[in-house]
Amino acid sequence: MRQLVDLLNSIAGSAASRQSSLPAAGSSRGGTCRRASSSPMLTTAGAAAAPPPLSAELAARHPALRAAEAALEAKLENGAADCDEDYIRLAELNEQLGSQRGFDAAEARRDLNRYCDVLPYDDNRVRLGRPAFPPGWVSGSAAAASAAPAVNGSGTSPARGSGCGSSSSSGRGSGSAAEAGLGDLEDYVNASPLYSCDDGSGGCFGDERWAYIASQGPLKHTRDAFWRMAAEQGCGAVVMLTNTIERGMTKCAPYFAVAPYTYLRCGTPLSISFRPAHPHPAVERGMTKCAPYFAEAPRTAKSLGRFTVQTAEVEELLPDLHRRTLVLKDTQQPAVQPLAPQQGQQGQQAQQAGRMRLTHYHYSAWPDHGVPSSPQPLLRLCEELRAAGHHAGPVLVHCSAGIGRSGVFCVLDIVTRRLLGLLGAHDAAAGAAAVDLAALVAHLRRQRLGMVQTRDQYLFCHTALLAFVRQLAQQPQHATAQQAQHGAAQAQP
Repeated sequence: MRQLVDLLNSIAGSAASRQSSLPAAGSSRGGTCRRASSSPMLTTAGAAAAPPPLSAELAARHPALRAAEAALEAKLENGAADCDEDYIRLAELNEQLGSQRGFDAAEARRDLNRYCDVLPYDDNRVRLGRPAFPPGWVSGSAAAASAAPAVNGSGTSPARGSGCGSSSSSGRGSGSAAEAGLGDLEDYVNASPLYSCDDGSGGCFGDERWAYIASQGPLKHTRDAFWRMAAEQGCGAVVMLTNTIERGMTKCAPYFAVAPYTYLRCGTPLSISFRPAHPHPAVERGMTKCAPYFAEAPRTAKSLGRFTVQTAEVEELLPDLHRRTLVLKDTQQPAVQPLAPQQGQQGQQAQQAGRMRLTHYHYSAWPDHGVPSSPQPLLRLCEELRAAGHHAGPVLVHCSAGIGRSGVFCVLDIVTRRLLGLLGAHDAAAGAAAVDLAALVAHLRRQRLGMVQTRDQYLFCHTALLAFVRQLAQQPQHATAQQAQHGAAQAQP
């Protein structure tokens, strides 16, 4: 086992070295540029005990779910040997992608990157002022896409599945800046669109539609860009999976206030009207993990340069999971217009006034490079997103680097929706295909390098989904029927 761990770390380290040629020293604005792989790659996966296996009666009632359960169990047998083999192949894919895809824009704007070795592909990055997804892929985006500038450097909007393309895309550093569509790079933000595709590249399930934006935790001088991206892409929900400080290291610039009447303005020191009575929840073990980018307390606001963020409501869903209702106001004119307009008269009025209402979810108990002790908070978070209808537009997900914890969450959110659609289904092949996590992670890595960063995180995806399958099948029939209908309604964003 020790030899296997050493091999995994060796492959992952090699992939990271190929991913970026940036020097270790950072810019004057960004500070020292660290590598996201500076922490140990493998940690102890302390997952809680899974629910009991499906009984014969439940297996007969839900054949597709039983097939999904069997596929996950097989991956976890014999010390998760199959998962280890999967992860070795994924690490090799990561190395191949890192050496063959281009990162010119990210390397040119190194001051906007939190880590030297976590960069978006040139051909699949969010560009400010431009639609990030193919026309019609997310609700309301088709009209906006026809009126907005093109997404990629070729002067055309991305074809369906362009981010899913093979690793034979443009090589690293090949071509001129003009050929790469770099320009002055004022549109750069370290974030990648993630979406299902129908080009036969694998990793997708049936005719499912899903869309996410995976982003690094904002730097102090990129918070405006972060919120502009959220507004332009019509993100109704932001999922935060890090704290600002973890183990004494900054992981995400502080982007929200810790108490009422605490204000923050980009480019200036944090001004606090009174001393908070508790440590900043975005700080872990003395290390900053994420800069504050929203007001934590109800009815307080943060001025972040162009954008003012007001926290209208805070609710504790679980001890380490909080939901906030935020009001984002654009202080410039003309105000940013979402590329996926909000539905309904109230949403249109808010949009016309330069305001955008969104929901912020913060899960604060996930160790960097590690896994949670239980999957239940994350499964609850997935349930909250489904119930609120947030999949109608892209969900903005970030941790610190935007690949490890963010990748795990995207996998869980995608596959739980698949499984909900299989309640009562008899297609065993579909059940097994729904939990083909190796194909899904490979698909995500073709859109953002390094998604699901460690072997333990990959293993955790399997244990979490095994728990979900068993919980889902064991619910009362009337509850599962309602969830199946709701899951079908959520299948198309």
